[in-house]
Amino acid sequence: MAGFGEGKDYGDGQPNNTTGFTQINIDHLHPGGTSTIPFKLVTNRFESSSPDSEAFIHDPLKFITDRLGELKTLDGSRPNAFEGVDNSWHVVTNVQNHHRTLSIKNVYAVVQVIPNGTLAITVIKGTD
Repeated sequence: MAGFGEGKDYGDGQPNNTTGFTQINIDHLHPGGTSTIPFKLVTNRFESSSPDSEAFIHDPLKFITDRLGELKTLDGSRPNAFEGVDNSWHVVTNVQNHHRTLSIKNVYAVVQVIPNGTLAITVIKGTD
């Protein structure tokens, strides 16, 4: 398996079981008028310790920029949350349930794509 960053291989050698990045439609939050919603929302689920999970945890910006064309939506609309994202963007990460070990099965990622060049990522360790 090709690793991410410095030739490292990530994961436990098991196949990936990842849902893929899905843009969530948040248009219902629009307050009207000329204001805009200041972010776009993208989610994903990773199987803990899988190659995808490990690569995302180690270098989320590279993981996302390597998959810009793979973004999908639930409602069939054109996904555009990752438009303009490149290696110059900053990443802020918050981990929920960090007290849980990575022996849990699922890790969820919620990505706020903020047009100022920031990916605000919340990683939520599952309870299973």
